[in-house]
Amino acid sequence: MRCTKLLVFSVVYGVISLAVLAGCSNSDNTSNDSERGINDRTLPFFQKPFQGNFVNNAPFDHDVPLTFRETSNDYILTWWGGHIEGVWNGHNGHDWGMHEGTPLLAVADGEVVYAGFEPPFPCGTLGETSALIVRLWHVAPNGEAFESLYVHLSRVDVEPGEPVRAGQQIGLSGMTGCANGPHLHFGVLRLTHTNNGQPVPIDPFGWQGDGPDPWAEHPEGAQSIWLWKKGQVPEGGEFLYKK
Repeated sequence: MRCTKLLVFSVVYGVISLAVLAGCSNSDNTSNDSERGINDRTLPFFQKPFQGNFVNNAPFDHDVPLTFRETSNDYILTWWGGHIEGVWNGHNGHDWGMHEGTPLLAVADGEVVYAGFEPPFPCGTLGETSALIVRLWHVAPNGEAFESLYVHLSRVDVEPGEPVRAGQQIGLSGMTGCANGPHLHFGVLRLTHTNNGQPVPIDPFGWQGDGPDPWAEHPEGAQSIWLWKKGQVPEGGEFLYKK
């Protein structure tokens, strides 16, 4: 696999990270299907939010994805139970580095609940800034509800209230908002069966670490679920970090 890499300091919804953005060849073969934990809860109805493969340089933080609110550690606790040291903790999604203008795709059938710029907020030396985002609402085969979130777009191709089909192009990647490099911040909100009854960010790669998932036991958390269909698993971050 050939990859191109770029060192980037970025902020996603207030989460700061120093990471390597990388794009790889567009082979659809991934190792993650066979690495799914036997104890994971699975609900496979998502497909990849882009074609090809791009390196995930900032995975979801299971301890815990609350931006700037809990700073007792300085690492990301990954879905496979590993630590990524020396970065701001609290990441509530996954970051895939990719060239600006990469087509972004709906991960499942659903409806557009938001398409446009987020409210502006302070972003360090960038000042007040606002990312172009798309949010999609989905109902899983078992009736549970989720939202998928796509951040830092350069263009949106859908409108609120519009139905979308899995694989439909919903916009193009970019670096709008609080980011110093082109990438997709992809997030998932679980709308049902959360600990506080409110929408909660979860990890679409589930949880494979030893012991209980800290986020699943947190009062504001929820159990993460493996949501990817077989053959539709994007790079989860272990390409860079898993030992």
